[in-house]
Amino acid sequence: MDSNMLLMSLQDKLPNNQMKLHALKERFDKMNEQEREDFLLKTNTLELCNPKMVFWVGAFLLGFFGIAWLMLKNMSLFIAKLSVWALWILLWIIAAAIDSAVVAGFSLVPQIIVYVWFVVDLFIVGKRAREFNYQKIMQALM
Repeated sequence: MDSNMLLMSLQDKLPNNQMKLHALKERFDKMNEQEREDFLLKTNTLELCNPKMVFWVGAFLLGFFGIAWLMLKNMSLFIAKLSVWALWILLWIIAAAIDSAVVAGFSLVPQIIVYVWFVVDLFIVGKRAREFNYQKIMQALM
């Protein structure tokens, strides 16, 4: 299998950056045929994420909970987003329980943060998933 076919098999999981793809192709070109075959088998164990799955399931369907960041193994952003969401729900429950307009007003702040963060994630999660895969492949090639 030549390096072009190897790149084509990974193309949907890699960034669209031509410089990065060229660097990856150069690495593949330096490998002999057996090393390429071994690497292709090794890609199954790399646990590369599917950027479309991360976008549609992690960001679009479950984006309010930060699941996309969990799928990309970025625990700090996952915990931060989940915490802001939990704070919003907690303040909303407290405001409903005590019928307080002040607490309800405070619950707007995390609510706005959650909504804005959700929209921002829709634009950056796919790119981050591809970059995540690229980094994993480059580490495997070292």
